[in-house]
Amino acid sequence: MPQPLRLSAPAKVNLCLAVGDPRPDGYHPLVSLAAAITLEDRVTIEAAPRLQVLCSAAGVPEGEANLAYRAARLLAAAAGREPAVRIRIEKRIPVAAGLAGGSTDAASVLLGLNRFWALNWSLPRLAELALRLGADVPFCLQGGVALMEGVGERLTPLQGLSPLHLVLAVPPEAPISTAAAYRELDRQRVRGTDLDQARVRVGAAVEAWRAGDLAALGRAFFNDLEPVARRAQPVLNGLIGRMHGAGALGVVVSGSGPATVALCPEPTRAQDLARELAAAGFWAEAVQIRSLSPGRFD
Repeated sequence: MPQPLRLSAPAKVNLCLAVGDPRPDGYHPLVSLAAAITLEDRVTIEAAPRLQVLCSAAGVPEGEANLAYRAARLLAAAAGREPAVRIRIEKRIPVAAGLAGGSTDAASVLLGLNRFWALNWSLPRLAELALRLGADVPFCLQGGVALMEGVGERLTPLQGLSPLHLVLAVPPEAPISTAAAYRELDRQRVRGTDLDQARVRVGAAVEAWRAGDLAALGRAFFNDLEPVARRAQPVLNGLIGRMHGAGALGVVVSGSGPATVALCPEPTRAQDLARELAAAGFWAEAVQIRSLSPGRFD
């Protein structure tokens, strides 16, 4: 019987995010500069009589509504075997905050079960299943920093980038539904973003990053969903202003929010800002970008 397997499940931030018009199937094409960060959940896989998902966070579903559960069922069905495993998720990523917490747990389950069951499937083969689970799961499978396109399935890894010192902050208000945020975005605007122009903007951000021009990188941050998040939670307006006032080089809401990312010029500034925001009642943490090879397995 295989020994229990432990993996990390890194959160993801969007430093840039452009959203096009919805396709006939309801999905939105996008262009995003996405990065895995050092904030992570911990996932443990062990043999069990039946499939079971246990999560340390209150309110997280543990059956079919849980993306990790669905990932295990999907891979088991594709491999022609019973999903007789227990999956334990130790949550550190805030739930429904725009940080791909559920998606990264699902990606870690795909990677973990591939090893646990000795399937030896390739990453592209796993990525086909990942896309069926959600737009962020293929990126979470790969990690690192990447240009995301299509509905998340087209990934161009970006390497050789300097470290970034970021602060994440999440207000104590209720989480924001990703699906509701996209519906509200469609309701509020006449047409989607021109994705060709968005690629140029993302390219400029990457160029600034490669050049080590953090001020220019911070100015290049953008997110089409940010106005929706700020209207849903006006507290974000004050949070963003506070981050800028503390010397952040750039501030952006990640994904559908409400998690907000501040780029700091140095690690001590990031740690100071995180402590200040935590004292003000926000969930806050200083984090860094993870490398392309995150070393998920213990």
